[in-house]
Amino acid sequence: MFPRTNDFEVVLEQSRHNSMLTEDRLNALYNVGQYCSSLDGDFVELGCHYGGTSFLLQSVLNLNHPLYSFDSFEGLPDLSIEDGGIHNKGELKADYDTVRSYLPDKVILYKGWVEDTLINIKDKPLSLIYIDMDLYAPTKFSINTLWNQLVKGGYMIFDDYLWEATPGVTKAVDEFFGNIFRYNHYFIHPQLGIQK
Repeated sequence: MFPRTNDFEVVLEQSRHNSMLTEDRLNALYNVGQYCSSLDGDFVELGCHYGGTSFLLQSVLNLNHPLYSFDSFEGLPDLSIEDGGIHNKGELKADYDTVRSYLPDKVILYKGWVEDTLINIKDKPLSLIYIDMDLYAPTKFSINTLWNQLVKGGYMIFDDYLWEATPGVTKAVDEFFGNIFRYNHYFIHPQLGIQK
């Protein structure tokens, strides 16, 4: 579906060991990032873990735009009933100092829960919003907070849509968008992109 270029292969070598995504999903994200970098807006990543996708996304960004990357660096928060009991609190914890030293300066890294930290980018125009938080409550909060900041033509991308391990993400997306298939550009399972 998405072409694999030599430029992508170079970035892949620098990011694959810091990401849990498959190469196909990284390639899809790279291609959509290239498109979104031509729009007037910054990039946001929610749930950066060890920074592999942050590294990949910043590589395609226009020089005048930063990537705002968010993670609790405490692992997953408390789970809700919508999350199905598959994950555990504290799972997927990453080390802030390790991630900060890996990423270039144009990645602005925020440590903390999204409910507390998204205020830092309030009202900024965004051309790409990448959400990979695995759980219902932070995904729902992020959609509700950031959708209106997404510029026309920009993408909100969910890494875990219709994946059996993350039912809360699917529920949060479906609640906000209603008839999802009117909006979606399904990339590589379980990656869903919604263009505004």
